[in-house]
Amino acid sequence: MDAYELARFAHLTGLMLLTGGVTVSIAAKALARRRDDPSVIHALWQLAHVTVRRVAIPGSLLLLVAGGALVHLSHGAYSWSEPWIAGAVVFWVASALIGVLLHGPRSRAVRTTAAAEAAAGADQASTTLRTHAQGGVLIGSTDAGLLVVMVALMVFKPG
Repeated sequence: MDAYELARFAHLTGLMLLTGGVTVSIAAKALARRRDDPSVIHALWQLAHVTVRRVAIPGSLLLLVAGGALVHLSHGAYSWSEPWIAGAVVFWVASALIGVLLHGPRSRAVRTTAAAEAAAGADQASTTLRTHAQGGVLIGSTDAGLLVVMVALMVFKPG
C-alpha cells in the first residue's frame, strides 16, 4: 500500500466515521423528541453529544486531512482550485461553523435542562426543555444537507 492508497483509505474511513456519527446523533435526537421523561431525553441527547464528539468530529477532521493529503499526493492530478474540491471544503467549513455556533450551544442547553429536571424528579419534560429539544430541526436538516452535497461532490466530481 503506497501513501496515496493509505490517504484514500483514511479519507474513506473519515467519511464513514463522520456519516455514522451524524446518523446516530440524528436518530438519538429524533427519539428524544418523542419522549416525555427528562431522564430519557437527557440520555439520548448525551448519546448524540458523545457520538458527535468521539466519532463524527474525529471522522470529519480525518476526512479533511486525508483529503488534503490526496490532493498533495496526486502530483497535479487534483488541485485545490477544482470546483468540486473547493466546494467540498467550503461546505465542510460551513458545517463545522454550524456545529460550533448552533448545534453545540443547543445540545448543551438541552442536556443541562434535561439533567436538572431529571435530578429534580420530574417525570414530564417542561415547556423549556421541549422548546430546546424541538428546536434546531431546520438547522440540523441544513447541516445534513451539507454533508450530502459534500459526498455528492466527491463522488461525481462536477466541473
